[in-house]
Amino acid sequence: MPTVVEQAITLKGSSDMVSQFFSYAINAVLYMRGVYPAEMFEQRKAYDVNLMVATDQRLNAYLSQVLEQVKIWLSSGMVESLVLVLTDVAKAKQIEKWTFNIEMGEDAVKSRKKSKKSIKQAQKEIQALMRQIVSSVTFLPLISSPCSFDLLIYCDKDAATPEHWEESGPCDIVGEKIQLAEYSTGYHRVTGSICYTTDDDDEEEEEESESL
Repeated sequence: MPTVVEQAITLKGSSDMVSQFFSYAINAVLYMRGVYPAEMFEQRKAYDVNLMVATDQRLNAYLSQVLEQVKIWLSSGMVESLVLVLTDVAKAKQIEKWTFNIEMGEDAVKSRKKSKKSIKQAQKEIQALMRQIVSSVTFLPLISSPCSFDLLIYCDKDAATPEHWEESGPCDIVGEKIQLAEYSTGYHRVTGSICYTTDDDDEEEEEESESL
């Protein structure tokens, strides 16, 4: 009988895999949280999960540009986290933050050896996280007002910022926090979390304002 050999992951493959995950994760959040109309998305299967991806050319061009740069930084170990922030347009208030922290072994960039983890193993872990992201809509608070989004990339201080990109400070949201699953490619380890505000948080802020 022939022996089945599982394909190992290279550093480039790991960077491609993490960047692709970010693309699907961002699209899933933008769809689930109603940042764009549902008709701007179409269904696509990835990681054996039915996901919604945007069909709008301008949005896709923007995401592709950002994630291509992220992929370059991933290969050199310069990305610390990718953060997707949702802002209530009417209140001009940040209401939700999706954080994906990225860890990379110190020797991973120098070592060009293939990862001990197979593509199949990594994709199984990504599948579990993506299923969790998709199901999060069942417990997150309903968003009834129009929202905008920002993508924040936190990098090593030596990373060269592309032209037209703006520097941003930290985004702090006071509210509930949920820790998501994690996955590893053998080169990169990605951990996710969601921080969101509730109606109770708004009421507490109003009470504090009135008391001042």
